[in-house]
Amino acid sequence: MILRGNDTLTVAGLKALVKYAKSGLPIILSGGLSSTWASNDEQAILQSEKALKSILDLDNVHQVPYGGLIDIIKKNWHYSDVYVYVYNDGDFSTGSISFQATGSPFALDAWTGEETPITEYSVSQGRTNISFSLKSTETRIVKFSASRKSANNESHVIWSSDSVLGYYVDSGKVWAKAAASDSATSVKLSSGKTVTLDQQGQSQISLGNWSVVLEQWLPPDNLYDVETVANKKNVSLSVSGFSLSSWKDLGYQNSSGVAISINGNEVPVIDITNPTTDVSTYLVQGDNTVVITVSSTLHNGLMPIWDQLLTGGAAPSLNYSALEDMVFQPQEYGILGEVRVVPYQLMRII
Repeated sequence: MILRGNDTLTVAGLKALVKYAKSGLPIILSGGLSSTWASNDEQAILQSEKALKSILDLDNVHQVPYGGLIDIIKKNWHYSDVYVYVYNDGDFSTGSISFQATGSPFALDAWTGEETPITEYSVSQGRTNISFSLKSTETRIVKFSASRKSANNESHVIWSSDSVLGYYVDSGKVWAKAAASDSATSVKLSSGKTVTLDQQGQSQISLGNWSVVLEQWLPPDNLYDVETVANKKNVSLSVSGFSLSSWKDLGYQNSSGVAISINGNEVPVIDITNPTTDVSTYLVQGDNTVVITVSSTLHNGLMPIWDQLLTGGAAPSLNYSALEDMVFQPQEYGILGEVRVVPYQLMRII
């Protein structure tokens, strides 16, 4: 992480930064310590400045001048783990990326903080090639470690059938998660061995006929009475079929209300650009209950009262009619499309 001398700091953000620094996060302080704070709490600022200075002696915290920062990073690049941030700024894309790195690859999940070994890749002429399927605006973080092994020390996957959803790794052993397929599922290893499974599992299913409860937050009767934050009410309705619609298409475009639980167990946060996750550990024999909670940003809820809003006694710079001319329309919120369950079998490959 790079913290510049002209960055604006917050007390809460600095507290988290100190925690990460003491946990070993490499931090570069470029151009001195910032003295700009988004706070008027002088006592809290003094304590935060003291806390910031306390991490300067840590081996993973470095102070450097403004100039030459890139040269400093390049100088130390090959002496530590390599991290690469992958971002898809276009439409859905599938392909392979060639990285100029040869350490054991790991995937870092920015949503959960988990670090998992990447099992499927190939190495050629000092480069590591990894295949990705990325939704629009989806990101991946890849770490190449020179000191750690990602899975099995002797072999890894270099190719697999499309029906392989991912891998499960434990104590050097590797299993492929194989979904149902019309043809045999195959995995080719770097050792030259090919493992084949005649997959006869259940095909994917779509969940339908949802019961929807909207928690609708409405403006108070008196917008200028700070004792009443909002009027809240619950609205229950049923959605037939398999395709879910946004709040506004259900007739509640001014509502605002993503968390997932299965059988009462909360599922860890997932990437909203590609909402796919393994829920096998939460399932039970028989009926399973899925609860999905989705919120909006209150954008739609503010539209009916836009011209009545005041901030510091001042009205919005543009009235609602002007915003409508700028195509300021109700936005899509909620769960859009189908919720699919894809069963898989574990297939031991290493």
